[in-house]
Amino acid sequence: MYDSLTDTDLVNSYVNAVGMKLDQDFIDMLFAELKRRKLQIQAMQSFTSNASVHKP
Repeated sequence: MYDSLTDTDLVNSYVNAVGMKLDQDFIDMLFAELKRRKLQIQAMQSFTSNASVHKP
């Protein structure tokens, strides 16, 4: 579903969605895609800043 998003864009979308308290179903869909890609999030101090992506 989110194959066109880069890993970084997906992580940033998730972090921003959580920070802006968007719809929980939307956040859950983003999180499911993060898990599917086996991505780990190392969030920065502010949700508006970029998060970094780490693959195990």
